[in-house]
Amino acid sequence: MAGVWEKVHEELNELKEAVASGNKAHAQEELGDVLFTLVNVARWCGIDPEAGLAGTNRRFLDRFSRVEAGLGGDLQGRSIRELEGLWQKAKAEIRAAQSSDG
Repeated sequence: MAGVWEKVHEELNELKEAVASGNKAHAQEELGDVLFTLVNVARWCGIDPEAGLAGTNRRFLDRFSRVEAGLGGDLQGRSIRELEGLWQKAKAEIRAAQSSDG
């Protein structure tokens, strides 16, 4: 696994450099390399990358809907600090509900 992790770090550094350069086409290519390398990590670990991403999407939607509800659907003009505070509150609420379930 050491070599696989080295490749992840290598590709991530290349992505950072491409983004910093402002060349979107190059950044897009490097992003693809990072994603491909992370799928390779999943393969080595016996993890289903699609299931992992689907779970992340579900968690994001759950948290986002709570943030949106907390603001009455009005996200315009909100500060990053306010949004982050509501995001962290949503995460804590979800964790509390999950720990009380079982």
